[in-house]
Amino acid sequence: MLRIHARRFCELAALASMCAVAPLYASPPSQLTDAAQAEQEAFAHYYGWKVKVDRATSASLFDRAASDGRPVSQWMLARQYLYGNGVQRSEARAFTLAQSAAMQGLPSAQSMVGAMYLDGIGVGRDTPQAVRWLSAAAQQGDGFAFRILATLYAQGTGVPADAEFAHRLLLRSAELGDLRGLYRASTALLDGPPPRRNIDLGLRYLRRSAVSRHPPSAYALGWLYLSGLHVTRDPVEAARWIRQAAGDGSPHALFWLSQLTAKGLGVAQDVERANSQLGKALAIATASDKNSFSWELAVNPDPLLRDGARAVRVMQTLAASDAADPRYIDTLAAALAEAGDCEKAVSTQLRALSEARKIAGLAGDFRGMEERLELYRAGKPYREVPRQ
Repeated sequence: MLRIHARRFCELAALASMCAVAPLYASPPSQLTDAAQAEQEAFAHYYGWKVKVDRATSASLFDRAASDGRPVSQWMLARQYLYGNGVQRSEARAFTLAQSAAMQGLPSAQSMVGAMYLDGIGVGRDTPQAVRWLSAAAQQGDGFAFRILATLYAQGTGVPADAEFAHRLLLRSAELGDLRGLYRASTALLDGPPPRRNIDLGLRYLRRSAVSRHPPSAYALGWLYLSGLHVTRDPVEAARWIRQAAGDGSPHALFWLSQLTAKGLGVAQDVERANSQLGKALAIATASDKNSFSWELAVNPDPLLRDGARAVRVMQTLAASDAADPRYIDTLAAALAEAGDCEKAVSTQLRALSEARKIAGLAGDFRGMEERLELYRAGKPYREVPRQ
């Protein structure tokens, strides 16, 4: 097993910093081989470069180039088979193609093979093999590989548990531009244990991923500007990033955009438009999305960000099966208390406790639920402690 131990981290970082991606098509078309020409045309059809996007055609062209042993085409075709994009989905075929490209040294394919071994996709689950391939990709500066390895070291999965080394791997993933690595690193730097906090770097990473249109990052950045946490509160800047995340399909962002529009925070107040935005959010949100949004509206210590009536409205749209979940009933109780109906909050919280006691593993939630119940009995809503 090829493991990335701490003593090799500097070597890996140096190798990664030296990596440069060569242009795929440095030669004019007249000088390309038939396979290289097919690969070039495949990319054009895949991304819509001067032609209409046609993933079926790109797959056919990538297949022609892949058959000639071109690793980039093998990797691209592997991705199409993995997701059923323009071809019939086949995890086994995806693995075979990715492995062929990985054995030729393509780092993106090596990290893909590692991830497939890790999750048992297209091949039997094999953590040692996963670590081997992810390590090989990381040595070539693959940000995705660094991020996955960071998770493995944090959990002690297939490698010795090492939280400090995991943190350094995650930062390297961010430096290499992996969007999820940037987002996770920003979270660790902004909200992690004090010894690891670095607000300036965390904000820089978050902005970098938000600018690259990573919806969770744009939403998180908007939320910081809305709450005034780590930055000066700026509703206009908050609306800018939340609107971007909403446009890219984030239900959390769409929920908050509807709230900003309803209250006229950072955008023109428009109740009709806010209701339309809320309807769109409800149509794509999961029960968990609804719960997170409503909980924040119900218990946020900042009065500007609370709205009990809207929190109740959202929670009442849950399906019957979700509405029986004690966590969601707990949120509904908090929303009712914030909306001023503590009598109903009490009966709802009693139901939450009753349902929670039926589920193994929720015993730790009893104390919080019971404490909130006493607040509601006293006619008081629940407030979370302000974040620092």
